[in-house]
Amino acid sequence: MKLHEFLFCALLGAASVFAQVDSLRGFAYNPYGTLGATPAIADLIAKPSYIYGHKFIYVAPVDYAGYSAFDLAGGSAFLSFDHSLTLGYAKNSWGLALNLAFDKLWYSYDERYYVFEDREVFAGDNIGLNVSLDFKRFIIYAHANWLTNEGYRGITEKESSTKNISLGVAGGSKLVWDVALNFTRTGTMEEFKRQISDDVLYIYPVFDTLTSIGAQFNLGYKALQNDKAKFIVGLNNNFKWHFKERESMFLLFWGGKVEKDSDYALSLYICPNILGEVILTKHLLAFAGAEHTISFSDDKNYREKYELRIRNLETTDSYFGLRYEGESWALEARLQKNIWQALDGKDPFINLGGFIYF
Repeated sequence: MKLHEFLFCALLGAASVFAQVDSLRGFAYNPYGTLGATPAIADLIAKPSYIYGHKFIYVAPVDYAGYSAFDLAGGSAFLSFDHSLTLGYAKNSWGLALNLAFDKLWYSYDERYYVFEDREVFAGDNIGLNVSLDFKRFIIYAHANWLTNEGYRGITEKESSTKNISLGVAGGSKLVWDVALNFTRTGTMEEFKRQISDDVLYIYPVFDTLTSIGAQFNLGYKALQNDKAKFIVGLNNNFKWHFKERESMFLLFWGGKVEKDSDYALSLYICPNILGEVILTKHLLAFAGAEHTISFSDDKNYREKYELRIRNLETTDSYFGLRYEGESWALEARLQKNIWQALDGKDPFINLGGFIYF
């Protein structure tokens, strides 16, 4: 029997331990970010004061990732590997998490250990910091991130990086709310070169700057709940103002000229969503959800063309998952929409992860 077939059977098998509905969840659970759902690892990273008190190991082999939390110096530490390194620490009222990933190359055409003449930047630089303060009735959180999107050398030289800062506050019990403001700025430099002769060089540098100012307002209402099941209705809203500037330069060895243009866009995304979960047996929990996305956009491009558009994006999406929980461990999976493809030897999981609790 193949490994994925064994794990799939284990999720559907019988056991003798009562499912703990409020145990920490993994990335298979709540992919649409429905507010009011059971806390998941993604919540610990976004609001690191939630790290406090957790002790676990979580491994997701499908995603090549691992996460852990443990006691340290009177607080709780967090360590994860998810295509980058995340280090976190929390006390009972505050927490922070630092995300680090680097992908740069410095090189020299001279002997080693001398001054580097050049540098290449790839799409792997990612430095982020999350901070949160827990005031019991509400939580304040902030996020800052610097990300290198892409960079390469050759006939075309291009470097692009994104800087993001956001500040938010969340609270509520039966009606859960989350409000945040964010600022994002992406700068791109692309340079084209063409050598005509020894003394004539054409250079075409293009500078693009994309600035986004956004506001997020999400709601989650715990509509139904008993000792076996719960149902949550959510509404996620995101409004953004985008402003793009482009500066093109046409340079020769004797001079050149500069051309500038700009455009803007206003966008609003409204995403109603639902999440439900039910205890099927003493150990087996099923969870499911759905989301619908509606977008409103108002655009003006450099040709002075205005557009106002309302549309559904990918209509409706949905998911279904299972969680098998023992006394100090759990397996959790989100299943493919066509689960019967497992009978043909295909992977039945979109996401699969396992917990060990302490």
